[in-house]
Amino acid sequence: MKRILVVDDNASIRRLIRKMLKKLPVQVKEAEDGEQALFLHEHETYDLVLTDLVLPRIDGGMLARSLRCRFPTLPVIMMSGQFAAGEQSCNYILFLKKPFDGKTLVRAVCSALGVAAGNQVPAAGQREATILPELETVNNH
Repeated sequence: MKRILVVDDNASIRRLIRKMLKKLPVQVKEAEDGEQALFLHEHETYDLVLTDLVLPRIDGGMLARSLRCRFPTLPVIMMSGQFAAGEQSCNYILFLKKPFDGKTLVRAVCSALGVAAGNQVPAAGQREATILPELETVNNH
């Protein structure tokens, strides 16, 4: 099963993202800021990091740079209600502009993990599962 770390300082957004991803063969762990995300990643392995750009202590841009320096093949998806012109896209593979819906999120996650949304997706050590995206929307909070 693929492991995803969701980083957002808004607990409601983290819960909604977890709900949107519940049909995927993934395990979701949450962090409320970049500092906690770095700590978690030092102790556990993740297949994907989905992070907000604007975070307390260590922002999403700095988090992505730090993770990509240590784990160059780790996919990072950045999300924000605004695009930071100075943010270097080489530190993340996709950018999701808030608000986005469940279908958009599922497509982005599947793309980052190298699986096809809507198809039969074999999860490591699991039986095959069909991906059915939720249709709720993550707003810019």
